[in-house]
Amino acid sequence: MFIVLGWTYGCRTYSRTGIGVSYATLAQTLSLWIVAVAFLASDWSKLHILWVGPVALLSVSLAMQVPVIRWFVIAAATLFGWVVAAPRLRGGVEWPPGNTDG
Repeated sequence: MFIVLGWTYGCRTYSRTGIGVSYATLAQTLSLWIVAVAFLASDWSKLHILWVGPVALLSVSLAMQVPVIRWFVIAAATLFGWVVAAPRLRGGVEWPPGNTDG
């Protein structure tokens, strides 16, 4: 859970400073959020997170290589980026600032 919070804070900090965040970083952070929430809401053994987390990161990385699936991943990552940078959007900053990915 701390890794997910750290990655989310990093995405938010980068958007605040204007550096920008790649779609791959946003998609991987979103996948880790999904894994964290799934494990918090279920009665699965928490030791399974040791293999589910890396599999989630790898699957997102591989999904970004398939053109048909890539657009769905980018759409989900963009929506997640809007949620992460919501306070910055109120100030008129476009999301993602300086992003050259995709």
